Amino acid sequence: TLNSRDEVLLGIESNGRVEERDSTAVLGTHLNVVPYRLPTRGASWAGLIDAAWAKESELLPYRRYPLAELQHLAGVPELSDILFNYTHFRSYEALSSTGIRVLDAKGYNLTSLTLRVEFNKDPFTGLLNLDLEANLEWVTEDQLRMVGELYRNALTGLAADVEAVPRQRDLLGPQLSDDLIAGFRGPQVPAGAESWFELFNRAVERYAEHTAAQCGGDSIGYRALSERVDS
Repeated sequence: TLNSRDEVLLGIESNGRVEERDSTAVLGTHLNVVPYRLPTRGASWAGLIDAAWAKESELLPYRRYPLAELQHLAGVPELSDILFNYTHFRSYEALSSTGIRVLDAKGYNLTSLTLRVEFNKDPFTGLLNLDLEANLEWVTEDQLRMVGELYRNALTGLAADVEAVPRQRDLLGPQLSDDLIAGFRGPQVPAGAESWFELFNRAVERYAEHTAAQCGGDSIGYRALSERVDS
């Protein structure tokens, strides 16, 4: 929705621990990153949820295939610089009946990715928490806060109407959307009494090789458009 692409590619953190008795006692790294390619064009919130679940089911048998090998086969150093994760540590819920109280908890994670997004369901309160981690050499703190606002707006829209198709303005919010439009608009110059054709001819002279119109993957520059009109 934000970048008008038909699909997105992002990494999903996957748990590959063997699902057998006493598997929790097995030491080692059981996490892997699985690339997800999801269609997004025109999809409602419900459609996006269904697409994510279908992709999860489709890739479940391959969740242990090493990411490094996937990137080697694809011939790229990185398939995606954005990672998504969801955690719900249900085993901690058993503590609620023991009288033990968790007073505080801290976690530390260092990421090499541009952005790591993690939703965590608190096993004691049931609340959903959002953690955003980023490489601050590539992302500023203000940009990271803006990403948090985007997620808040997305969750608000999802809760309001799951059948709605998310719109760019709804995700950005009215203020940020207006600010971005104003930033690309440039200074306003009175058009005067010139006709549309005179304005277009001036644009051809000034922006001959710039894109005049675009539809899907096709585009045409001002000079080429003028030559096509004249022919």
